[in-house]
Amino acid sequence: MVGYMTLLEAWIYEHFRPFRPHQNMKYTIQLPHVHRWTPHREAGSTVSHLQALREELDRLAFDEVTWDPYRDCCQHHPCHEITFYSGCLKCLDVVEPYHPERVLRQFGRVQTIPLAPLDPVRAVKGVTVDRYKVMYQYLDQIWESWDNHVLSARKRSTLVKCPANCVDGYIQWYENIKQLYIQNPTHRSGFDPRAQDSRFDMQDAEV
Repeated sequence: MVGYMTLLEAWIYEHFRPFRPHQNMKYTIQLPHVHRWTPHREAGSTVSHLQALREELDRLAFDEVTWDPYRDCCQHHPCHEITFYSGCLKCLDVVEPYHPERVLRQFGRVQTIPLAPLDPVRAVKGVTVDRYKVMYQYLDQIWESWDNHVLSARKRSTLVKCPANCVDGYIQWYENIKQLYIQNPTHRSGFDPRAQDSRFDMQDAEV
């Protein structure tokens, strides 16, 4: 992974309580939410350290995940209408699909069964992983008129009463497309899901 990781780090701190660093005591609700944490820097993470982090992630229980971390600050920092734009985003020559309808829980809304994501127009596999490229169709005119490509009120769903709320049939749909445990085939964590007791009902949670 390369690039600007601050937003990803903040997302991890907000959702996964066991990984949080010290809280910034000077933070106020009027500041951008990313200022809430004082990230710690670790030089030269070892393989054993990364393996320990992987195993800790595998052991996370449902109640250790904060599904709606931004609820309290939404009134101070409401989502701009552009948040519900659905399509492709472009940065220089990189084009990536953006589908807010697939993560409605992050907006405090009941998760629905989404349509299939955008298909790439071409995918090229290189001799190394970093040369694998997926290309999506992108037109500058679409982004320039983004307000014509936002989710309708119906597709935004309704506000949740509980963070795990989803429409009827969603869990069954998710069961058919999920990969619950993903491990590096070369550097396995040693975690065996079959040896673990079920810690929450899949009808009430999404992994």
